[in-house]
Amino acid sequence: MFPGGGGVARFVSTQRSQGPDTPCVGGPHLVKDDSGNFVEGYYGLRFCILMDGAKACGTTKVMMWKDRKISPTCEACLECGVRLKNYWLRQWTEYRAYFKFIDACIQNGQEITDEMLMRWPWLQSTYTTGQRLDPGQIMQHHSGRLRGGLDYCSMANGFFQSLLSEAIKRATCRVSRECYDRTVIVPDMVYANSIRSAYANGPSPLLGSRMVVLQHDELITDHDEDTAHDAATRVSEIMVNELRFYCPDVADACAAEPALMFRWNKEAKTVRDSNGKLIPWQPNN
Repeated sequence: MFPGGGGVARFVSTQRSQGPDTPCVGGPHLVKDDSGNFVEGYYGLRFCILMDGAKACGTTKVMMWKDRKISPTCEACLECGVRLKNYWLRQWTEYRAYFKFIDACIQNGQEITDEMLMRWPWLQSTYTTGQRLDPGQIMQHHSGRLRGGLDYCSMANGFFQSLLSEAIKRATCRVSRECYDRTVIVPDMVYANSIRSAYANGPSPLLGSRMVVLQHDELITDHDEDTAHDAATRVSEIMVNELRFYCPDVADACAAEPALMFRWNKEAKTVRDSNGKLIPWQPNN
């Protein structure tokens, strides 16, 4: 929330609607406590109770915050949110400079730097050092893709969330091609920081599989049972290597565990037999 430029009021509102319920004696609803028992409390996370031990949430509500209209919100929760944001800024001091950079891009457009052109040399034929993009326009890392007409939060989110967006979309293209293109030979190394493929220099085990859907951060593919282990492993390889390219600073942490199932289920886990071969996960019921 805060890294994307979100304010305290939105933070409090989001946690109230999406956060865990808050037990509180005298609360208007029955909610589950840590032991799973129903007790009095409030729906959603209530900062004033959890942080300051308030006896009730919403004793005083406000409809204006930082000169903006908001839905009726507990004033004590907003004050707790201010403290949390200040704690966060003290922990991650670099964000003050980041937000100043975002302000400059909103007002004047992003400036093309020597570092950008050195890191992504394919941009040198189009851009020059010191050139500015249009106000409200930014260039995405690695790909050089331009995004324009952005508001503050979209821009602040864009520099890090779009890395994952571009990685998964690039992985989707590569998986799709290997499913259909018989001429594809699996490369040993796609990028300088790639992990070497177990199928390098041979045909892709994905040939004959089908790319079904890209769902947020996962690829759902359809394989024959006798090729499913290798095909799913290859999908994982592609996803990991694209993540490593777009997020090189955390390359060693990039992972995409494959899972097989007969019907898609969000709860599915990676299951392997005694030989390490992927086998379909089965729900308990």
